Amino acid sequence: IAQVTTNAYDCTVTSSPAILLDQEWPFENVQYTGLQTRWARTTSESKAIYNMATNTVAGSALTAYAYEATYGNLTTKTESGTGIETRTTFTNYYPNNSGGKWLVGLPARTYVRDAANLTRSLTMNLYDGADVFNTAPTTGILTATRTWISGTQYAQTSMAYDAWGNVTAQTTWSGYGGVSSVPTAGARTSSTVYDAAYHTYATSMTNPLGHVTYVDYSGIAVQGTAYTGYS
Repeated sequence: IAQVTTNAYDCTVTSSPAILLDQEWPFENVQYTGLQTRWARTTSESKAIYNMATNTVAGSALTAYAYEATYGNLTTKTESGTGIETRTTFTNYYPNNSGGKWLVGLPARTYVRDAANLTRSLTMNLYDGADVFNTAPTTGILTATRTWISGTQYAQTSMAYDAWGNVTAQTTWSGYGGVSSVPTAGARTSSTVYDAAYHTYATSMTNPLGHVTYVDYSGIAVQGTAYTGYS
């Protein structure tokens, strides 16, 4: 058995009106014009699997990619091939480039559909405390994910952070919410405390039952005995 992989690419060339002025001797004050940007991307990847005994193709697989042109974000990925159910992964984005921000590549919703156009999975990312996936991010902090279970039911995981970007609390629920609503039953929260000096190393972790694990950095983790019930 041997495998041959072939990639296809595309490239878009865009001319820029910008003028660069050289500041370094001996080219000081020399102007450079006619600048261009080039956006190169993979459009497909194909794999051929050969039967070496007969020197024939025993199977093949193809992955095709499509992008949106404004920011170059991947929007669809379609997988097909021998013995593979064709499926397409779609990704939605809601860019925010206002006020000097450049929050343009954060995936808001990802879902997979089969060849019959039936949705097989769906995940939504909520940023900066938003309740719905199509709210453009303001800072770009992922505060919750919602995963489709069935019908109108969605599971949710919510995160809280400290000022240094560490996840300090994570909450899941035993119950389900909706496409734009938080679950209300069975909240379970785990929390983490980080060192006060570098704000990098976890010093204690508390699980939803209130069990605490303390960590010292001589390499020994000590299981705490405190129990405070559900968080």
